[in-house]
Amino acid sequence: MSNGAITMTKRLGSDVSGFEYDKRTGKGYFMNATGYDQQGQGGSWAKMYILDCNTQVIDSAKRGDKTYKALVYEAGNKLVWPDMHSGYIEMLNLANNVIDSVHIGVTLDEMDVSPDNNSLFIACRLGGSDIIKYDINTLGTTKFKAGSWPCVVRTDSSLNKVFVLNHFQSTISVINPNTNTVTATINLPLAEGRADAIAVMCYDKFLQKIFVSFPEFGNIVKINAVTNVVESTTPIPGFTFNPDGGGSNFNMSRSIKAPTGTTLSCKNWITEAAMRMLMNNLDADVAERPEDLIVYGGSGKAARNWECYDKIIETLKVLNEDETLLVQSGKPVAVFKTHTNAPRVLISNSQLVPAWATWDEFRRLEALGLIMYGQMTAGSWIYIGTQGILQGTYETFAACAIKHFGGTLAGRFVLTAGLGGMGGAQPLAATLNGAAFLGIGNSIHSGMVIVADGTPEAEARLERCLTYDPGMGIVRHADAGYDLAIEEQKKFGINMPMLK
Repeated sequence: MSNGAITMTKRLGSDVSGFEYDKRTGKGYFMNATGYDQQGQGGSWAKMYILDCNTQVIDSAKRGDKTYKALVYEAGNKLVWPDMHSGYIEMLNLANNVIDSVHIGVTLDEMDVSPDNNSLFIACRLGGSDIIKYDINTLGTTKFKAGSWPCVVRTDSSLNKVFVLNHFQSTISVINPNTNTVTATINLPLAEGRADAIAVMCYDKFLQKIFVSFPEFGNIVKINAVTNVVESTTPIPGFTFNPDGGGSNFNMSRSIKAPTGTTLSCKNWITEAAMRMLMNNLDADVAERPEDLIVYGGSGKAARNWECYDKIIETLKVLNEDETLLVQSGKPVAVFKTHTNAPRVLISNSQLVPAWATWDEFRRLEALGLIMYGQMTAGSWIYIGTQGILQGTYETFAACAIKHFGGTLAGRFVLTAGLGGMGGAQPLAATLNGAAFLGIGNSIHSGMVIVADGTPEAEARLERCLTYDPGMGIVRHADAGYDLAIEEQKKFGINMPMLK
């Protein structure tokens, strides 16, 4: 080991999703979230591989559903892990390899041992945004709040502190483990985390420093754990986030413009059409976040990552009229010899066997770069913009007006929560039918919330709302004194007590 030589290579039979090493016994525990072999408590059992580093012998044990992290609880001589899907905490007795479990009843995420070594603090991001304190000795649980979407927990026995990273608030809650109360809140100089990105918090117990990164922002924040003060924010040079899970891109964002006119870039017009469709979907005037390959709906992508996009374009340009390109979840995987009447491109997106067709499993595969979400028309390169959803929305409102309100919605409100991605046509469709529109919504999970915080990015997004996308806009409140809003209030006799 000291000379950097590889001393042992062992094949485990499937991919590894987590690892924990017991320095007392020289055994490594490899958690495997995908090696299902038979039914278990929460659906299917997965495997845990136990490697004795002294004898190089591998053993395995069944364990619960969707486990990515385990830890050695030395005081009780146990290996402990949460099952993400089933809501069970499982404990392997390291003396006899017997597994005990207790049902918590909610989705479990990361955890750490309490400073007194008697409890586990478990983050329940998807299980109600709670923190659960689980007493290993009495098997009792205590539930309390510590922020929005707590995703990572770290503890320090010397400081008697528990640190909880809150994904959507961009904060760290500092908890007193004796009283289960939040004693301080550390505001991070990062925007709120996205739902399709995995936040990272590492703790150096020797330096007593916390290191946090939301991978979509390309910065590492260092916090003094003693004083709870942010000490520095360090950008990762050349970094841009790639939410498809294929890793983070470096200097890979670019502006896409499809060729126009009658000059061919490909060998024939059928493949030329496919190439231009793909490129048009990622045009800045069309796509929601073209730099991330997102076309619409917060997560609908045209290609898995920029490397895949480049390979698709490269392949289309040389594809013969008797060949077919196969694209699997945004990644080109094969070119087959077919015939001139066969499709030039075959696309299959987000195919999962029903037993594994869950958002948790999808996000895990996405984080590994193995899948992408193509929505309905983004991954097939046929998104045609607002008009595609506007027609049906407009006709629906018009039919409602004809049936119930004499053919017009003038003087009436349309109240909806549909303001993100696919709901973007509602404001314009309502307005075209003469209605006033009031929309209330936040699509946190699709990443659609945008804060006008004065940054150049926010300014560009607002400008785009006013210039390109008629399904979005800026609301001016009558009670804030805007003349036009007050005129509309008077015109239609809207009852607004705050204006009297």
